Amino acid sequence: MQSVAQVGRPSVAHATATGKVMLAFGAGGLPSVPLAARTRRTITTRAALEQELERVRARGWAESIGEREDDLNAVAAPISDNRSAPVAILGVQGPASRFNAKRIRAAIVLLREHAEGLSAALGARRPV
Repeated sequence: MQSVAQVGRPSVAHATATGKVMLAFGAGGLPSVPLAARTRRTITTRAALEQELERVRARGWAESIGEREDDLNAVAAPISDNRSAPVAILGVQGPASRFNAKRIRAAIVLLREHAEGLSAALGARRPV
């Protein structure tokens, strides 16, 4: 399996962990285009997406479990600057067969530690 970010390849914010972080903590708002299904697990309604983004804001990280590609799981967290504004996103992804629930839980701990460390290095008083 290969999932590589490519210049010119459109992202799917509502179906990716990094995209959900961007939507939850960024200033751009919800996508104005219809939410296309990429898999049977993709969020396709604005109400469900708004609910998911509230969960992301509450816990400080996002996940995508088979939402963009059936066999791809991912988690992501925001990195903030000295104004406590989001400036970057740190994410981890892998094939569902290897990046399973147990490994996702372990990755979230490290992901949050690193995101908070990077935020602190940028002068954030409090992570996003």
